[in-house]
Amino acid sequence: MIIKKSQTITEYFAKGKVFDYPMPDERIGISYQEHNGRAPAKGWGVNQACYELYFIIDGHAEVFIDNKKEIVAKGDLVIIYPSQKSYMVANNLKLITITSPNWNKEQYKEVK
Repeated sequence: MIIKKSQTITEYFAKGKVFDYPMPDERIGISYQEHNGRAPAKGWGVNQACYELYFIIDGHAEVFIDNKKEIVAKGDLVIIYPSQKSYMVANNLKLITITSPNWNKEQYKEVK
């Protein structure tokens, strides 16, 4: 199976762009993302169901997970567990995001 970029669903998140690839199975999701600035725009993001893996392709970011700050750059992998709160401040960040199960809006909330 091949999924072309032309088949992606483009979404905008804070000051970023997300190209979501339609997967044939809800057990996994994948997207290519580009971010500049804070995401989410304020507060913390929490996914109640997904493991989220961010593979950094280019750029760098400060990633905050449960009040712990890390600087990430090209080649790094970020793992966020279900129900962990997180946000990032990105600088020309390009990443691949893999989620299990597939990400959807009903799983996600923003908190103060």
